[in-house]
Order: sequence, then structure tokens, then C-alpha cells
Amino acid sequence: MDFIISFNSDKGTVKSTNEDSLCIKQINIDDKHIVLCVICDGMGGLECGEKASKIAVEIFSKWFDDNLDFIKNAFTDNQIINELRCLINRINKCIYTYGQENNVKLGTTLSSILIKDNKYYLSHIGDSRVYKISDKILQLTVDHNLAASNINNSKNIKKYSNILLQCLGQTKEIEPMFLVGQNKLHDVFLLCTDGLIHKFSDYNLYKVFNYKRLKNESEIQKQIMKSINLVKKRKENDNITVCVISCI
Repeated sequence: MDFIISFNSDKGTVKSTNEDSLCIKQINIDDKHIVLCVICDGMGGLECGEKASKIAVEIFSKWFDDNLDFIKNAFTDNQIINELRCLINRINKCIYTYGQENNVKLGTTLSSILIKDNKYYLSHIGDSRVYKISDKILQLTVDHNLAASNINNSKNIKKYSNILLQCLGQTKEIEPMFLVGQNKLHDVFLLCTDGLIHKFSDYNLYKVFNYKRLKNESEIQKQIMKSINLVKKRKENDNITVCVISCI
């Protein structure tokens, strides 16, 4: 199985800087096709949010480059998940320590997918999202915010939907989400920060990013820009980052 990947990131209509960061890696080793995509939505204002998300993707990127042999040859899912768990905790410690040493509050969401041929490994904390789109759309991640936690009644969900319960860099202890799954031909993975989903329903996402519309990289980029421009017209004020991986 091979993959077509395209992405874009926009600061949006209000913010003066883009606090989102992303990392994309694609490599073929022997008979293995391996893809990594990481998206992070930094918080803390201006340079702090940008710093947090940048630290996260840089550490993740270096881990990938340094561990290609392990990723290629890992025999069990647990081996990879345990390695990802250690990595996410290391990233959290690094951002938390930076904040303590510089007396600043900063943090970032992180949603990643590592694909090795027909299997994917997901890591997630925060409220960025990963979707799998085939004949339907499935949200693979769980939002770590008050709205998703069912703490608030339906009247208050919208009011508190942007309050995170978990992210990287805010606390010493975290409970990230990990998931292993199978992918098949014509599956599409969509990773996005919450700037996209505030103004987009799952049904809209399915219509824009289903496989029939994503025949090549140019078409994928066209659909990504269409979605970003649409949410900007709908007055979205957050940064917007979108990455699409199509299984071919």
C-alpha cells in the first residue's frame, strides 16, 4: 500500500501568529511503506504557544528519524505503543520543564498517526482530531475538553467546549490516548486542529474529504484549501491546520 499526502496551515482571520505546528514524514524501506503525521495546536499566547507546539513536533520528528529500524521491524503492536507512550511523556516533561524554568504557562495538543503498510498507530492528547473516512466518517480521537467529558449539561456545552482537560506541558502527569487499527485501500485519514471543526460538521468533512474527491495530491490540496477558506468565511478566529493521507 502507498499513500498520497497533502497539508496546509493558516493563521486564520484574527490571530497575528500561527501557533499550530505539524510534521509529516513518508519513507519506503525495503518492502515497508511508513508514514508519520503529527499536528499540534499550541497555547499560551504568541511565542509561548508556538514554542510548545514546535518542541512537540521537533522531538517527535527526531524520534522517527532515529528509530526507523525499530519502527520497521517491531513485531508487536504493544512494542510500538509502549514506545509512543514513552515519547509522549518525554515531550510533556520537556515542555513542562521549559515552562517552569522560564516562568511561563504554555502547552499544546498533539494528535499523531503512524502508518506502517495496512496498520496505523494513533497518539492523542487535547482537542485536535483524527478522522478515518471510508464509506462513512469515524472520529478516532476523543476530545479532552469539558464538553466531551459530559461534566456540563447540554446548555453549557458550547460555552465550555474550548476548555481543555488535558494537553502537553501543563501538568507532570498526563493520560494520552493510544489506538491501533487497520487501514485498507481507499481509506482517508484526516488530521486537523480545532480551527477546522468549529465551523464544519462531520457530514461536511465527509463530503469534502471522501476518496472520490482525492484522486491525486493536487485534488487533495484543492479540497484542503476549500475547507480552510470556507471556515475563514464563516468567521473562524483560530489557527487552522489540515493534513490528509489517502491510502492508494
